[in-house]
Amino acid sequence: LGALEEAVTSGPPPSGSNGGNPTSRPTPPPTNPPPSPTPPPSSSSNGGIAMATVQMHARAGDCWLVYYGDVYDMTQYAPTHPASSILITTHCGTDATAAYALVHSKALLAIVNSYKLGALEEAVSPTSPPSSSNGGNPTSGPTPPPSSSNGGSPTSRPTPPPSRNPTPSPTTGGSQLTMATIQMHATPGDCWLVYYGDVYDMTQYAPTH
Repeated sequence: LGALEEAVTSGPPPSGSNGGNPTSRPTPPPTNPPPSPTPPPSSSSNGGIAMATVQMHARAGDCWLVYYGDVYDMTQYAPTHPASSILITTHCGTDATAAYALVHSKALLAIVNSYKLGALEEAVSPTSPPSSSNGGNPTSGPTPPPSSSNGGSPTSRPTPPPSRNPTPSPTTGGSQLTMATIQMHATPGDCWLVYYGDVYDMTQYAPTH
């Protein structure tokens, strides 16, 4: 019948803006924003360590303490304490400044400076009282005096002076002292302590420790 018709030659490709050969631009990969770092759990908004965080570390194996407004991790140091580790672990998770000050000077904290984690979060300032409707300063009206039953001016009876009962001295000779009595001696000038079930008056000894 005859030869097959030759394929029709396709036309030239459309010219690109660079002079003839169209170029394809690679699509840039989507950029993912870097993840924001997670703040450490022990830090509060003002940079200090919250007391609630300290209270979470309240056992001998995980023992945080507060001394003079700073937080210390005493877990590793407590077993090496010269007296007894229980003198430290008893206060885990609390502010132990008062207990520390009874037997040590503040300067000795330099020994455990490497265990300091940071400052305790500053106390929140108390909320100001609500203003009254009279312009800002709440005022309390005077309390009317109670009327007497005799139809005239109320009579005031003198208040008897409070009786002063002297504090009983602790009994000795084998009698046991109560913890309530020991807690009455809680200042550097009048300092009682309990060591292994016995009560000691450390007032005179503490300055020479």
